[in-house]
Amino acid sequence: MKKIRLAVVLPVKDDVTSLKILIGQIRECFIDRNVDLHFTIIDDHSQIPIRPKDLFPKIDLKIVRNPYNQGHQKSIITGLSELRHNTRIDYVAVMDADGEDDPNHLPVLLEILTKNTSTVGIIAVRGSRHSTWKFFFSYKFFQQLFLVLIGKKFGSGNFMMFTANSINTLLTIPKNKLSLVASAIRHVDNLGYVRLDRGRRIDGSSKMSLTRLVDHALSIFAVFADLILLRILLLIAVLSFLLSIGVATIVVLKTLGSFELVAGVTSSILIQLLSVFFLFLNFALFSTISILILKRLEDR
Repeated sequence: MKKIRLAVVLPVKDDVTSLKILIGQIRECFIDRNVDLHFTIIDDHSQIPIRPKDLFPKIDLKIVRNPYNQGHQKSIITGLSELRHNTRIDYVAVMDADGEDDPNHLPVLLEILTKNTSTVGIIAVRGSRHSTWKFFFSYKFFQQLFLVLIGKKFGSGNFMMFTANSINTLLTIPKNKLSLVASAIRHVDNLGYVRLDRGRRIDGSSKMSLTRLVDHALSIFAVFADLILLRILLLIAVLSFLLSIGVATIVVLKTLGSFELVAGVTSSILIQLLSVFFLFLNFALFSTISILILKRLEDR
């Protein structure tokens, strides 16, 4: 039986200890399986350049060093670009190098993908995770805001696997350098999803500060900026329609001479409608300004 050729893209900055342990764990996961592994390491301009001898000898490994710190998402795109013309691979996995993407789940993703030939990619949806309460509530707030603005749930990170034939698609979808997973969810058909619990960091503490989480959230929202604007405009239209009905009702009642009888109730309703309308108008103005900022993120 022909061996499956799996490439693993691992963006990393400075964390060589975790990277080396993770590569060892990945190899152990496939030790009794009919799978050949290739590793593409994207060194995002670590202070000390990562060298092959710092990792494992005699493994299929390529290290690409960014000329400057480009961030996680652009590093992932760089890794996929390196594999674009590699005709020997069958599948490509993308995962974080800190261990929070559990390497034991790689065989799970590969099995699902190989059994579902119509599926071009599998994206891991976050289950339980080990995080601080600040990060937990911040991330929950982001998810609820995403649900309100987009109308969908979002709970995916960078852990995913695709067929090699879909690499060109991933490299050409809009705004992939802002958030590859968000761009894939929006633009790529025939995706599968599987809920997986997050692992623990191999070494050190998380580098995902609140500032980075906000930046990460903004990048994801930027992928859906036009949909956000459309939903806001639709909501403004609905509220404007309700306000118009309220005003028309008062005019009609006053014309019929019944205004005094229902003035208190009608005025109260109108005041509430006006309050809601202007509150949402302020929110819409703020959101529109934010969307303009999100659009600027495309040029980062």
